[in-house]
Amino acid sequence: MSSKPMTHSNQEEDQLAFTGRLFGGLRNDLARKAPHYFSDYKEGFSSKVLGSVSFLFFACLANAIAFGALTSVLTGGEIGTVEMIVATAIGGIVFAIFSGQPLTILGGTGPIVIFTALLYELCQAQGLPFLPVYAWVGIWSGLLLLVLVATDASALMRLFTKFTDEIFAALVAVIFLVEALTSVITPLVSVDTSTATALMTIILSFGTFFLAKTFKGFINTRFFNGKVRSFVSDFGPALAILVMTLFALSMPSVQLSVPAIPETFGTTTGRAWMIDLFSIPTWMILFCIGPAILVTVLLFLDQNITTRLVNNPAYSLRKGGGYHLDLTVVGGLVLVASVFGLPWIVAATVHSLNHVKSL
Repeated sequence: MSSKPMTHSNQEEDQLAFTGRLFGGLRNDLARKAPHYFSDYKEGFSSKVLGSVSFLFFACLANAIAFGALTSVLTGGEIGTVEMIVATAIGGIVFAIFSGQPLTILGGTGPIVIFTALLYELCQAQGLPFLPVYAWVGIWSGLLLLVLVATDASALMRLFTKFTDEIFAALVAVIFLVEALTSVITPLVSVDTSTATALMTIILSFGTFFLAKTFKGFINTRFFNGKVRSFVSDFGPALAILVMTLFALSMPSVQLSVPAIPETFGTTTGRAWMIDLFSIPTWMILFCIGPAILVTVLLFLDQNITTRLVNNPAYSLRKGGGYHLDLTVVGGLVLVASVFGLPWIVAATVHSLNHVKSL
């Protein structure tokens, strides 16, 4: 790797160039990553990183619970919150260790959850067992993602414009805002919700938001010294969540909606973790290639567009990305997760950008 500094355009051109060799882009990503691999660990010992971890722990857990609960509803409980948490935890660790751009955070996403729901409805309509079909769709999709890696397909991202990135980011942001406001408004209009619960929901939602915003801006005030202000700012979101959680616990008489989590560790329905892959006919296994192509397109675009947003020149990242290496890890995770009936996870745009900005 050249010791001369490169502009962002030169970096992106280098990362997204067609090599004309099988796995050529992956080899280049590995060569680019190698000199910086151990420094990623060394630079992780910082209070700034600890502040980001504390914030992202709650953000990723909340995302896993929310998408897990939604997936459970849409799949009749066959894939639920426990499976989503397991996939997010294990997949996130594996991606952080082996990916080319560990600033990217993996998790469940709206498009993938909706696709899973449609696949479940198709299986119900045809009288087919959902999990074996789901597993084969994921296996084929994981293999197709690896084929895309082999052919340097991520290099196509250089043809995308900033307009595409911004539209995609805006769409994801709107989805999260709508979901958040829906969670606040639903208790207000539901006849089954008490006034105390509705009021507590509003207080916790907006209280957490305003406290997090206030703590984050604490570094610009004149209170205390610079170290204290920096600490409060770094740990602002985590402190806000802690304060409002303690407030909610101080009023146990107010009933709040909580996710359904089994008391013991295991799958949502109590099924075995390993899916019986050959419980469906051979023709169905081959038919799963069709849906797999569709989900591969979703995963490919989700992963690469989010990575482009993370590598935005405004963030002045010095180590470069790893589009092909990242897609390799995601493809492997999708393949393995499918065998165990776990949700497919991919780059989560909001969490990835928050990760970069919090650092």
